[in-house]
Amino acid sequence: MKKTMAMVAMAALTLLSTIAVEIPAANAQGFELRIDDGRRPPPPPPYYDDRRGPPPRWDDRRGPPPRMRGCNPDRALDMADRYGLRRARIADVSPRRVIVTGFGRRGERSQLVLANDPSCRRLN
Repeated sequence: MKKTMAMVAMAALTLLSTIAVEIPAANAQGFELRIDDGRRPPPPPPYYDDRRGPPPRWDDRRGPPPRMRGCNPDRALDMADRYGLRRARIADVSPRRVIVTGFGRRGERSQLVLANDPSCRRLN
């Protein structure tokens, strides 16, 4: 009986010592309590140089920002590259189409006709 009581006492002592060691480790992160509505505060106002003022901005007073009217030449060359045209260059631009010429995959001369609108869709 004495041996059983000693084993129970050792088990209880081991259990209490592990609990005593783990409690400070669990509280190492800290505790924080906030009472707010969960939204972030507004950002601070940007710093402007008094001589220049704030940067220009598109707003209702000046109208909408300018939009792209037709097929941008850089975009037309990118489209030609995607279609496999090598050494592409813009041959002609009209109100309705953009013609890009270059060399095909096998070295033959080739041309690509794109619509002169923001989508630059292929016409031929």
